[in-house]
Amino acid sequence: MGTSRLFAALCLAIVSITIDASTTATIVHLKNGPIAGKRRGDYFAFEGIPYAKPPLGKLRFAASELNDDRWTEPRNATARGPVCLQWNHLNPGENKLEGTEDCLFLNVYTRSNDPTARLPTIAFIHGGALMFGTGNFYEPDHIMRRHMILVTFNYRLGPLGFLSTEDDVIPGNFGLKDQIISNRLYFAGVTESAKLMHPFTNVYVYYDLYKSKFGVGEALSHRDEPGLLGVAHGDDVLLIFPSVLREEIPFTEEEMLVVDRFVTMYEHFAKGDQPRFGAYELPLQDSTNKLVFLELNYPQSKTVRAEGVSDEPYWGTLDFNDGPYASPAPTHTEL
Repeated sequence: MGTSRLFAALCLAIVSITIDASTTATIVHLKNGPIAGKRRGDYFAFEGIPYAKPPLGKLRFAASELNDDRWTEPRNATARGPVCLQWNHLNPGENKLEGTEDCLFLNVYTRSNDPTARLPTIAFIHGGALMFGTGNFYEPDHIMRRHMILVTFNYRLGPLGFLSTEDDVIPGNFGLKDQIISNRLYFAGVTESAKLMHPFTNVYVYYDLYKSKFGVGEALSHRDEPGLLGVAHGDDVLLIFPSVLREEIPFTEEEMLVVDRFVTMYEHFAKGDQPRFGAYELPLQDSTNKLVFLELNYPQSKTVRAEGVSDEPYWGTLDFNDGPYASPAPTHTEL
């Protein structure tokens, strides 16, 4: 998760909001022009907002440019935009190709229609190995139990997002430029990033050990193969953001207690407060030698100080056909 100047430019440019009683639409007046969203229970949804110019023609293999279009009539923002062109591994069947190149859209969800409200904001960057996925996959309902703003969005994937000729012709990383990520420490891995960043900002790390009743993360990571269980994605994201993977499987009472702790933790972090998971504070990174993190579980968690988290044994099981495996010294994680 992260925030960016792009989302600040779009989300904070609200000058007024009106409710159209005849259509039940919520009209938000941006600097570009009005957009029409809709109310869903306790929150407002504005979906399919083009945050950048279509990456076509001269912009196909180039850095994205902020959408500077202007309009006067309310633009429909009640449906999510198309996903970026991808080979979606979650799709059934042999042909998994879907999406379109004109895909740089975002969705904004908020509990308040007051343009002066200073709500904590979370901008969620979806996963998918930079090859597949979409911000549309994740539902806002759990986050919207708190007075926050949530932004989900698409970015270019696969060769359209990351092809590079290693020169100025196609420099690459266009998907990351879509995200407006300027912090290159992102590529150092969780452990090294936390160590390097802590002198300059508050850094909190948690390691999710909680296994939900429907372990989507491990199911997608081949849970029948013991060597892969140590690096299966935790189910935190799939608990925080409901998705089609669980649309027919209700959350248990215990899972909803865990969801509440996760959402509260992110709310505190977004506000600039000390994040807590239930009664447990996330420790502040304080060293360049060892990583300090909250080993998160339910009902109990604990603070751990170590060289890294527990994926190192997994990498030793891989056969790269380049000689015997040699453990690095000191071992560290590259999640």
